[in-house]
Amino acid sequence: MSTPLNTDVTGCDDWEAASYCIATINGPHRVGGIVRQHFGVHCSGPDRWVLTHLPTGAMLGCGETRSAAIRVVSLIEGLIDWGFSDVSGLARQDHRPVHVALLDGGLTIPNDGRPTWSRFASSRIQGHA
Repeated sequence: MSTPLNTDVTGCDDWEAASYCIATINGPHRVGGIVRQHFGVHCSGPDRWVLTHLPTGAMLGCGETRSAAIRVVSLIEGLIDWGFSDVSGLARQDHRPVHVALLDGGLTIPNDGRPTWSRFASSRIQGHA
């Protein structure tokens, strides 16, 4: 099992402002946003709010509003065990309902050629761009 990221902010019962690390193609990058349990939400540009899995720093999806990203957390938090800190943690679970909930909740998953949560065949998680 990999060493989890963001242990200092993971597990908050209510949404709180915090600084946390996201996984990028250039390595970890610290952002400011809000956190709750295993999830973080931060703004990465005009009309682009990113939902992150805190223990891995992996992007789950993007929405046009912060409220959309927050709303999706309530849809996905009970679907799987989010306590994993290694990229194979998602592969060990049926993540298809998560993908459906992300899309139904109005989030998009960028199609940029890297593996995404919906195509998790190679034991890698898509990081942030």
